[in-house]
Amino acid sequence: MKGSEVKDILEYSAGLFYNTVTDGNGPLLRYVVGEDGVKTPEQSVNRLITAAGIDYVIDVTKPAGERVTILSFTDGSVFDPDAYYRTTVNSFLFGGTDALQKATGLTIMDMQKRLVSSSMADIRYYMLTNLALSREAGRPVTVRPLSSGRLIPEDIVSDCLKRDTIHFSVLKTEALW
Repeated sequence: MKGSEVKDILEYSAGLFYNTVTDGNGPLLRYVVGEDGVKTPEQSVNRLITAAGIDYVIDVTKPAGERVTILSFTDGSVFDPDAYYRTTVNSFLFGGTDALQKATGLTIMDMQKRLVSSSMADIRYYMLTNLALSREAGRPVTVRPLSSGRLIPEDIVSDCLKRDTIHFSVLKTEALW
């Protein structure tokens, strides 16, 4: 994917989940309040898109579409928005949602033309299988951070989240059954 397309996807996701706030008084998270008073995200949390291998910030004081700044790759090397990078995209983003097209203008056909390789199973399957095999073998599992995506400015984010997350649930229980 082109570097600018990665940024566009992160911008799209940020727009789905975060309001623009210029002080700690407004709601940061985009949520709905149910009849029971419980707040749930407007979007299902599985639509939250993050990126591994790059360090970036989401400035919640900026308007949607102008929030994400990619600082560098996690190893410190320069991230070029005009360069093409070999990326791993999960099946949901690749073909199970219209987020990719809304964010970048790329169609599934465009992505298929760029496809280098594909796996039979979802990324989660390989992660969980690896964790299970390590546990069965008695090997410790060390998880190291692959990136640093964070919300800024931290004081505003902290103030908003203290208030936003009271009576908050990422699950809509009625949707589970």
